Amino acid sequence: MRSYSASRRLGAGLEARWLAWEPADAAAMLQLAEAFGLGGNQIADLLSWLEEISDRDGTSPAHVLGCTEIREVLSAGLGRSDKLKRVKALLRTRRYPRLAALEKALESEVRALGLGSNVTIRFPPGLEGDEVRVEVRARQPDVLRDAVRRLDTAVAQGGFDRMFHLLYEAS
Repeated sequence: MRSYSASRRLGAGLEARWLAWEPADAAAMLQLAEAFGLGGNQIADLLSWLEEISDRDGTSPAHVLGCTEIREVLSAGLGRSDKLKRVKALLRTRRYPRLAALEKALESEVRALGLGSNVTIRFPPGLEGDEVRVEVRARQPDVLRDAVRRLDTAVAQGGFDRMFHLLYEAS
């Protein structure tokens, strides 16, 4: 672990935090770090998430990293970047279950509107805030008019009401 820490120029505080873990937990994290070539910020985030999950669930970081879902991702025939994204998404979902459920509910609400592929609804990062951004992509006036008409119908029929309600509850 010290060798990895030195090779990635991790700060002394981060290295000490990692070294304070139980050997099995530290080894599981090292295996993940080496597999993905994680840097200091990624390691710090994962250490925090793993500590918080472990404390809340009364388990260990090694147990969390050894769960079926993570093992399946690690053994999947995906590229390194895709595997890392999926592992981080799994850990984030486990760390923030309410936030993950809210994001899923909002995605469902957006799909239900049927606004088409040229309309994108964006929510504030981390769902911290109550502002929704709507982006319309069009190369022709008739495409723009159609998208605006679909948006107008969705708003008039209350299609956005639930999204704003969910955002309000989250903040």
